[in-house]
Amino acid sequence: MAEILHLEGVLEKLKGLPPVERMLLATAGTLQTTLAAYFEEPVDVEVLSQSEADGGETILREVNLVLRDRRAVACHAQTRIEVHDELVQKLIRERNIGLGQICETLGIRATFVLDEVGLTDRCLWREYRLEGLGFCYHIREELPTELYDGDGR
Repeated sequence: MAEILHLEGVLEKLKGLPPVERMLLATAGTLQTTLAAYFEEPVDVEVLSQSEADGGETILREVNLVLRDRRAVACHAQTRIEVHDELVQKLIRERNIGLGQICETLGIRATFVLDEVGLTDRCLWREYRLEGLGFCYHIREELPTELYDGDGR
């Protein structure tokens, strides 16, 4: 789990949203675990695309977090990764685990900075940074609202 920087700012950005939406948008670290608990089923990371620039120090990645049993997309994410740590870079290239899980697997302390949040008629979204020693993830996540209107079942 990442440490939330500027908690007061996060709470201000989430003001007025329903509790479930506040919880999802404030999740610092791996949203995959939070979604699995909410939907009561495993959530898999499906890498849609991944490319590198600057000798591998910049990675662009697009993924879906997919409910394993229902095969529904619970979250779509686009990430720009600045990475200088070779082990983090290797794990990202392997595409086997989510970005938040890389931090947990390697025991890297990370900080979470929530930059923006929003709600449209089709999705709840957030833009944030997850930063640790040797990397910075710039992430935009979109969660389809139709999945979050009920009780997760």
